[in-house]
Amino acid sequence: QAWVNRWIAQLKRLVSHRRLREMGAECTAAAEVAFWAEFEHELARAVAQAQSAPVVFTLHVLRCTRRLVTVSAFEELRLATLQQQCQPLFKFMHEVPLGPILSAPSLPALQAACRAFHAYLDGAALPVVYPAQRAAAFLAAVARDVAARARALLRAQDVLRLGPEAFEAATAPARALAAEWTRAGAVAA
Repeated sequence: QAWVNRWIAQLKRLVSHRRLREMGAECTAAAEVAFWAEFEHELARAVAQAQSAPVVFTLHVLRCTRRLVTVSAFEELRLATLQQQCQPLFKFMHEVPLGPILSAPSLPALQAACRAFHAYLDGAALPVVYPAQRAAAFLAAVARDVAARARALLRAQDVLRLGPEAFEAATAPARALAAEWTRAGAVAA
């Protein structure tokens, strides 16, 4: 029974993890997607363990020996229900087009990636299990990633060494990107 209690305690830590409720303030969008992919993997592993013959047998023995506290603690976790509820969120995180934003080779490509990202958000409904506050933090993280990528692309062009006309031409896509992102954010709000 001791190992079952330890296993149930580990599962409780998994399903009551603080990161399930809130996203870190400085978390990147890629880290958020990676978190949900890892959580999906861990939850699937826990459900598979819970449905395995040794665990089913052990819980049956514990029920028969009236160790109901342990059995009820396990049943309170509702792993399969949690997994089923989170499926739309897992699907959303798998499909979100973040890669093109993070690897855009130019400002026009970054602008196109942002358009595709906003088109995806317009077409995809945010899963109900994804809290609005966390979704807002995720969008803020994507905005930070877009800004960081734009800065990196401008830095690569060495825009501060350009003349005024060349500077205007080099930074025009960045200004257009910022204006488009702001408009898309205002429409989404």
